[in-house]
Amino acid sequence: MSLNYGELFKQMAQAPQVREGVADKAEQLRDQLETRWKNVDDVSAKQRAFLRDEAGRVVKVTESTRSNRPTHVVTVRHPGAVAKQAKDGFVTKSVKAIE
Repeated sequence: MSLNYGELFKQMAQAPQVREGVADKAEQLRDQLETRWKNVDDVSAKQRAFLRDEAGRVVKVTESTRSNRPTHVVTVRHPGAVAKQAKDGFVTKSVKAIE
């Protein structure tokens, strides 16, 4: 008798505890990003116009629906995010802080 690991994974991925755990980690990452970059929400009115959903927050958490895996995408929607990461590694440090 052998286990069907593919089916087992699908069942585990659909479990409410797993989905909640992934969502909690995504929120923890958002909090870490906002903590490490205090001025992340300081964008101009023109830039804020592009933030259609969650206009009050520049760091956005989105649940991915493209795979059968419980996945959330954390996006920093700030024009200076790449420069900030290159300067002090705030994203890398944030990810390591919640591992």
